[in-house]
Amino acid sequence: MLARSLLALCALAVAAGCSDDRRRQAGAGGAGASGPTITSVTPVSGPTAGGTAITITGTNFVTGATVAVGGTAATSVTVVSGTTITAVTPAGAAGPANVVVTNPDTLSATATSAYTYTSGPPPAPTVTAVNPTSGPTAGGTAITITGTGFQTGATVTVGGAAATSVTVLSAATITAVTPAGTAGPASVTVTNPDTQTGTLTGGFTYTGGPTLSSVSPSSGDVSGGTPVTLTGTGFQTGATVTLGGTLATGVVIVSPTTINCQTPSGSAGPVTVTMTNPDSTSASLSSGFTYTTGGTTPTVTSLSPTSGPAAGGTLVTITGSNFQTGAVVTIGGVAATSVTFVNSTSITAVVPAAVPGASPIVTVTVTNPGGASGSLASGFTYVPTPVAATSTNSTVPDAAVDSQGRVHVVWMETIAGPGYEVRYRRSTDGGATWSATTTVSGASTNAWNPAVATRGNDVFVVWREYITASSTYHVYYAYSTDAGANWSSPASLQNTGSSFPDPDVAITSTGTVAVVYDALSGSSTYRIFCITGTVGGSFGSPVNVSNLVSFVDAPAVATSGGSTILVAWTEIILLCGGPGMGMDTFFARSTDGGATFSTPANLSQNCAAMPMRPAVAASGARVVVAWDEGSGLGGREILTKSSTDAGATFGNTSANPSTGNGTAMDAALAFDAAGTLTVAWDEPPAGSPTDIWVARSTTGGATYSAPVNISANSGTSLSPAVGSGNGTTVTVWSDNTGGNYDILAY
Repeated sequence: MLARSLLALCALAVAAGCSDDRRRQAGAGGAGASGPTITSVTPVSGPTAGGTAITITGTNFVTGATVAVGGTAATSVTVVSGTTITAVTPAGAAGPANVVVTNPDTLSATATSAYTYTSGPPPAPTVTAVNPTSGPTAGGTAITITGTGFQTGATVTVGGAAATSVTVLSAATITAVTPAGTAGPASVTVTNPDTQTGTLTGGFTYTGGPTLSSVSPSSGDVSGGTPVTLTGTGFQTGATVTLGGTLATGVVIVSPTTINCQTPSGSAGPVTVTMTNPDSTSASLSSGFTYTTGGTTPTVTSLSPTSGPAAGGTLVTITGSNFQTGAVVTIGGVAATSVTFVNSTSITAVVPAAVPGASPIVTVTVTNPGGASGSLASGFTYVPTPVAATSTNSTVPDAAVDSQGRVHVVWMETIAGPGYEVRYRRSTDGGATWSATTTVSGASTNAWNPAVATRGNDVFVVWREYITASSTYHVYYAYSTDAGANWSSPASLQNTGSSFPDPDVAITSTGTVAVVYDALSGSSTYRIFCITGTVGGSFGSPVNVSNLVSFVDAPAVATSGGSTILVAWTEIILLCGGPGMGMDTFFARSTDGGATFSTPANLSQNCAAMPMRPAVAASGARVVVAWDEGSGLGGREILTKSSTDAGATFGNTSANPSTGNGTAMDAALAFDAAGTLTVAWDEPPAGSPTDIWVARSTTGGATYSAPVNISANSGTSLSPAVGSGNGTTVTVWSDNTGGNYDILAY
């Protein structure tokens, strides 16, 4: 589907149902079974006034189960999984009480005298561990506190300052986000509503500027060009490296703990290695590198083959001179594997995976054991891997990466009729190879615009389905509980009654599936709705997320923490500074698993520039919303705004990761486990068809690396999607280089 040709009409005619397809982000859910059992209740006692947070473990708990303690219904009952329920005790009489769990099918389990009401005050809480144990002085680190006796409504301080986003998960677990602090150890204190406290002295350590712990290899030839890896903490995008005061070349910030670069020339002897961040903080390692003389300098003249997939795995033969046994090979600054010395003019090696956000055209370097090295600039090119390459058109893909690093991709496939199906493939090796194609939409020929989310082994896909018999649109879904090997039959989630309900889906860490879509409310008014449920379970009623206006469009959803649901969308501004019509990007969140949502906030506040097609991603308390809007040069650009408090507030400043070369549209984004944000979009270089561009941020969307063109081909590349998890980041898009549109991955 060529969305670009409809852009102008969509911007001015949303009332007619024109919609851009935006959908992002990941997670997954679970379901229970009947016939429950109870194996334990913790804590085992609490005050007669009730209010104690308890955790019940057992088997076969089902969503909707109820809990009674001493014959009285508990409150705040949450079925976390088929083996865990949390609840808050009611008031009761002093003495032992039975705990009863009853599933919706009326089957129940009783733990006799499993809980004791005490007449005295409950014991004070204890804090036994904090994870992680350290974080930056700026705060914003998501921590998990372990201990005993935590009560609902408890507060947390770190170094005497109040933590934010405090969630009491159980009597033994609290999650929170650290406040700003001063460098050094800080005590972590939990205070229950009854004012009793528990403290872990020095439980969290605030870290200051960057650290530099090692340089490998630690020596190399005075001629320079030795590939080295710096290890430490606090490295920022844009950092520089010097050896003996001279700037290193080819600096690549692989992560906040790793930098790859090549040494400059120097004089024989040890030198100090220094890395300096853009904010002027720095770290040095005295005598971190030693220049040596007399090494044999190799040369690299060619590679065969010269290109391969971004997932790595290509076996290449490197040709040159003066190669030595034990030589190491780096490609794009990353060590190759299975390096084999053939002779002094030939080495074979296996190409590593590309660095996300780095240029696909990379330098190949051979370094002899003495430290002397030779390089071939632009020696190897990483190319996208075909996910779907058929004789028909494959368009509007979405991607998610699960906790095991498996990549899940869905897309819309044109079939005879004309009609459309939703298809799926997965990769277990980072995108190098793909499974057979599955049509998750079944026998339907009217399935459009899919979105995918994962959690553990669960995969959940939603799409827009046209029902010919009633001439209406529904939101449909299918799911897999074995990581995409087998799929449920398609089912209707909601009859939207609107022309183009383009859904998106995300799944919380506790298993709540959140589906958002735009639909008619009444005869002519559109709303953004959110409907929640579980994988394999039932769904509730839709909840209105948006303002009371006439037209909304293009919802996107993500999750943060255990129950926070984040939604962004496009909304028509009927009087945009006068009689004209405009658009803006709006945002709302739910902190109760989708039951209620905050008042919508206008993030873009630039309706004349027509901000639209939002995307949203979260990592702990950090939330980033992206969209595209008109620029002063007559084109469009990608803008982002960030929140450090799980979407409660956003900064006033927008960041721009795009190039400014042309019309930047269709933003997609995802955080990896380390908190690095990848943003992708489509944008045409000057005089060229549209390509896919990527930028990365290690500052939560405050700043970005220089944008990189990862498609760079003769065809038109559109509609990117990004998935990230467990060390794997994959960008997918639709590309017509082969004549029809295929799905590619990088």
